[in-house]
Amino acid sequence: MRRIFTILSLSCAMMLSLSSCGYHISGLKAEKLDSVDSFSVRMFENNTLEPLAAVLVTNAIADALQRDGALKMVSDSAAQCRVEGKVAEIKFSSLRPDPYDTYISTEIQVELMVTYRIIDNKTNNVLMEYRINSTASYFNQQGDVQSARENAISYAARKIGDEVAIQTGTR
Repeated sequence: MRRIFTILSLSCAMMLSLSSCGYHISGLKAEKLDSVDSFSVRMFENNTLEPLAAVLVTNAIADALQRDGALKMVSDSAAQCRVEGKVAEIKFSSLRPDPYDTYISTEIQVELMVTYRIIDNKTNNVLMEYRINSTASYFNQQGDVQSARENAISYAARKIGDEVAIQTGTR
């Protein structure tokens, strides 16, 4: 009897410890997406002069939507809905000017503006449509300024992806 009690208490303790490992049941979807189980993400249009902006935003949104598991990412022809949009604008602004040279900034802010919509593949009806702005900053040190800019745009794109997941209710 004592052995059974020990085995039961150890198995209960093990189940409790495994249940707190960060796993969770997938999120609830937005009301308009209740019947949707699969999606695809089309390459976003790029209306900016930054060549990788659309790629970074597209990848960030696809990653954020499938990370939760409420929706399954499939090919465009098999998807119930698709996500499409455009990178509308990227603005750079100086946050901290260099004290020795007024033409150089030591910290620069990137503002990324994206519009997207979720469209039903069967009816082509727009289920959801939003405009999102995201900001990130980078330091213009004596190193590689272009890499710092790309990292800031990448971070702003990831923030947009997370916001899309929140708006669709998958997070």
